This record gives sequence, structure tokens and C-alpha cells, in this order.
Amino acid sequence: MKFTLTTLAITAAVTNGYRSEITLESPISKGKFSSPLPHTYLSGDDLPEAFSWGNKDGVSYLTRSLNQHIPQYCGSCWAHGAISALADRIKIDRGASASVDVSLSVQYVLNNQLGGSCYGGSATGTYDALSAAPIPFETCQPYIACSSDSSEGFCSKVDTTASKFNTCRTCATFGTTCQEIETYPNATIGEYGVVDQDADKIKAEIYARGPVSAGVNAEPLLNYTGGVFSDDEDSLKFTNHIVSIVGWGKDANSGKSYWIVRNSWGEYWGDMGYFFLELGTNQLGIESAISWATPGTYSETNKACFEGGENCGPASRTYVDPSVRFLAP
Repeated sequence: MKFTLTTLAITAAVTNGYRSEITLESPISKGKFSSPLPHTYLSGDDLPEAFSWGNKDGVSYLTRSLNQHIPQYCGSCWAHGAISALADRIKIDRGASASVDVSLSVQYVLNNQLGGSCYGGSATGTYDALSAAPIPFETCQPYIACSSDSSEGFCSKVDTTASKFNTCRTCATFGTTCQEIETYPNATIGEYGVVDQDADKIKAEIYARGPVSAGVNAEPLLNYTGGVFSDDEDSLKFTNHIVSIVGWGKDANSGKSYWIVRNSWGEYWGDMGYFFLELGTNQLGIESAISWATPGTYSETNKACFEGGENCGPASRTYVDPSVRFLAP
């Protein structure tokens, strides 16, 4: 994806009725990692003026955008922001030659409430939970915007409780009973953590390892229609929504640097589902709650299964942290 920047065109309507989709686990996890953090070997001077995983040397390493609010409302931004950033990092690790994206199951995260539910959650809570268990690919559990505590739309009529059946299943043909699949393509988290409120540290993390999840104040963005949002009011620097930052740029007209941010409200919204936010002054709280995760292993091939799901089993690939490359003699 190649991003183009237009001049400022935003109507920032603040509505008092916006419900926060962030709940913080207690205590707030600082992560689990042993690899060197990118800001320890990349300074601000090492980083380019503009960089995006949506257009790196003419190639997009970003996975598809989603809409968290269909087929009914679900406050699962925390899962979308966390999981899309992880899926992007898997795509980056696979390289430009990978022809098919790895899509991870946000619904599995909701079924198991790994970090939250349709009534809010946290990205670090998701990463912490997934560091102990694999996440299946989306073909095991497509997104239906429900969790077991939600009564929106048809949610009260479907089973979204934690179970093997709601981890990976198939319904092979007409008239047969749907059944769980025991072994399935999946991904794991190797390490995860948070980044201090520092633009250069955030840039280093994105540049070295890929997109990050970020908290943001969504209220002024409800009617965003394009351009670089800029409003340095301290009263706006709280977070109630989680997104992912995929890169940064610089506006040739104003000279302002900005974050390139992916939302989970669908591609009809904003700039094909993205928005641009002035960088370096914690606009809308965007730099105050950054979290990241690296893949542990992820399935690349699978033993071909019968239609009914018998005899399944994936073969996986292990992630190597980019610090190995950056710090190599």
C-alpha cells in the first residue's frame, strides 16, 4: 500500500458518548523479553525521515484491514490492534516473496477473552495471554464480533465460550455434525513489551521489527476525513481505543512529521481505514501506550487434511529477532 498525503481536511467532532474500549489489566504488564530492544542499537539519527511498512521499497508488508463493528458492534479494538500488528510482523518475517498473508483469528481471542471482550480490553493483556498459548489462523474461527458477555445483535444466540470447539472447527458437509480440529495452523508470541513515551524509541521499534499497537483518543477522530490531525490540547491526551502504527512520514507543505496509523473501523472510514497524526507531541495520547510483540513460531505448511479435519498437523517456522542482524559484527 502506498500512502498519499493530502492537506488538512478534518472535522474533529468530540462526542461525550464514546465508550472507552480499553480496560487495563492489573498490574499493567511490562512484557517478557530477552532480545535487545531496537532503541538500544538504533538512535534517532539512524532512522529515515519517512518510513512505512505499507510501502517499503515498493512492497506492502501490511495485512488486510478489518472492521471490528460488523456484523454488530463489538468493542474489540484492543484485539484488532494487537493481532494486526503481530500478523504484519509475521508477513515482514516471511519476506516479499510470500504470496499469501497469514490471517490470525481475532474471534479466538474474543472466545477465550485473552485480554478482554466486546466490552473492552488491552493489547498487552492479549500479548501476555498469547505468550502462553498459540493463536489459530482465521479459517479456524472467522470474526463474528461476539464475546460470551455480549448481547449485541445475534451474540446471545451463539456459543462463544472458551472450548476446543471454539478454537478450531469445521462443518464438513450437509447433514453432518460440526467437529473440532485438534491440530491446526497457528502462531505463537515469542516476546512482548511496551515502549516509553519517546518518538525515536517508537520509530526504532517500528523500523527494526514492524508495526506496534497504540492507545489513542478516538473521539476527535470519529469524523476524520483525511490529512494530518494536529491538536496539542492536554485534555485530549487520554486513550480509549487501540490502533496500530505502521510507519511515519513528513508533510512537504507544513514540514510536520506524522504517524501513519491503521484503524479497525473499515476502509470506508478515513484514508482507506488509516489516519495521520502529528508526531512527537503525544497527539491524542498516541505515544503514551505503545506495545509490541514478536512472533515465536508460525505455520508455513500443513499436512494436507481430509475435508472433515482428520489427520491435520502444521509445520512451523521459528522467528529470529532482527537484533541478530543489526548487531552482527
